[in-house]
Amino acid sequence: MRKKQKNERGFTLVELMVVIAIIGVLVAIALPKFMNQANKAKIASAQATLASMKTSIEVYYADTKNNKYPANATEVTSVLEDDGFASNTVDPWGNKFKYWVDTNRKSYYLWSVGPDDTTNTNDDVYVTESLPPTIGAVDKTGTDIF
Repeated sequence: MRKKQKNERGFTLVELMVVIAIIGVLVAIALPKFMNQANKAKIASAQATLASMKTSIEVYYADTKNNKYPANATEVTSVLEDDGFASNTVDPWGNKFKYWVDTNRKSYYLWSVGPDDTTNTNDDVYVTESLPPTIGAVDKTGTDIF
């Protein structure tokens, strides 16, 4: 075993506690920012998925003789599956997407209920025939797709 020399010394308990406290403060600052970034990434993913779905629905609209959107959830699911979406596609929070179409089939809403799994709250992510993917409350009663 090696002998301890006079000028060698280790860290004191107080010094170690100060370092641990500093690390704790840094983690307390960084963790909420990280969690917020994860939520922003999920929102961006939902927006990208909805934009792709919108493209599929718009192509269907342009291809139909009477320029009409899919009539119901079954029809829009078929359109999306034909365009390559998996039959079990869900939003980034694990919820099913919802679809609503007006009676003339000239306008629609397609949306994710967001992290709270509740429609008509400010965290819904939606797209319409005239809007790009947007965040806000959807005041429609839709049907699950997929």
